[in-house]
Amino acid sequence: MNEKKRLRWNAVIDRVKDIDGEIIGAELGVWKGKMSYYLLSELPNLTLIMVDRWAPPIPGDSYHTSGSEMALCDIKKFDKVYAEAMDRVFPYRDRTIVYEMTTVKAADDVENYFLDFVFIDADHSYEGVKNDIIHWRDKVKIGGWICGHDWGNVKKGNVQKAVEEFFPREKIELDCNSTWFVRM
Repeated sequence: MNEKKRLRWNAVIDRVKDIDGEIIGAELGVWKGKMSYYLLSELPNLTLIMVDRWAPPIPGDSYHTSGSEMALCDIKKFDKVYAEAMDRVFPYRDRTIVYEMTTVKAADDVENYFLDFVFIDADHSYEGVKNDIIHWRDKVKIGGWICGHDWGNVKKGNVQKAVEEFFPREKIELDCNSTWFVRM
């Protein structure tokens, strides 16, 4: 029997699926909403905060210079992927909160110690990941997870360097599909 390939949303689901009651999570960097869809479809008790600017960055900012192909798209492409993301999560719209803005600005609207997890996958530059950790780590409940994507992928920035600056290496769990996790 062929086992399905384990992807980043599976790693998140495995860590939060046994939470009793409502699960509150945030995904920073949604793009087309594929991860959002899988999280919402597999976790019926999840309310998901979806954060993405869905707009080209200002030339010269950390996202623009991160090397991400997404950061170089024009507004027409961003409008298209935003529509795709909203269509994808439409069946779960009563369990989504969408912030079409930068991750740093969206953090201002989320209470401290409110989230069971935050998944960082937006600006992959060192500065971007560092800012997301600074602004979102206190949003996670004690025992919850701060986590993200692209560990070790230097082509997409230096995620690993930013994460290791805040958390001791022995506290960082690595999982499938270049994901990393730290229990708060």
